[in-house]
Amino acid sequence: MWAGLLDLLVPSRCGGCGAPGAAFCDACVRQVEFILPPVCGRCGTPLAAAGRDGLVAADLAALQCAACRRTPPAFDSACSLGVYAGGLRRAICGLKFRGRRATAAALGDLLTAMAPAWITRGLTTVVPVPLHPTRLRTRGFNQSELLARPVARALGVPCLPRALRRLHQDRPQAESTATVRAGNVRNAFHPGAVRLGGAVLLVDDVYSTGATASACARALKDAGAERVVVLTLARALLRSGTAMPRGA
Repeated sequence: MWAGLLDLLVPSRCGGCGAPGAAFCDACVRQVEFILPPVCGRCGTPLAAAGRDGLVAADLAALQCAACRRTPPAFDSACSLGVYAGGLRRAICGLKFRGRRATAAALGDLLTAMAPAWITRGLTTVVPVPLHPTRLRTRGFNQSELLARPVARALGVPCLPRALRRLHQDRPQAESTATVRAGNVRNAFHPGAVRLGGAVLLVDDVYSTGATASACARALKDAGAERVVVLTLARALLRSGTAMPRGA
């Protein structure tokens, strides 16, 4: 609450480096480690660059990592803009855990500007990953919704934060191992009161194991979505049995 109030009373500072001025400054944007092809065409995992020079765009889109070939996720494709590290990680953590809402607009604009055309083409709806009602009351806002709204405006499609409901979450996902994360979100998401159709863009702040995105995609398809694509600001690659660092 106090962090949000300070955002209104004092000049803005960069959520990534703390410099006065923009909420996410140009220097921090330049330092983002953007994720570039080749990536898995299904989950967006960065792939080895060896041999990519001889591939055309269609070949790159068809590439799939071993995990997706073995167990395809419920969503149809996913994309993360950058690696969850450095200033981008600090800005996301400041937004989520310290209530620095001023950062949300800057990060939402970055997400909108840098989202690739292949992930945003032909969409009918934007849906943010929901928080559990208890978490929403504690935090006071849903950071995924704050990121999703400028994307929806830019695309000219509705943002429907009530299209999904989160019924339970045992512990904060950021403090969980990959195995625990999968258990946390199993059957956690259900369709809301909105009937969907066409291609839905699911927006979240960080993609780690894909468990949350898959659980949401299943619920969205139960609600009538024909296709679900996922867009996140950052990607954290986890080893089995390790927890995603909460950041500072």
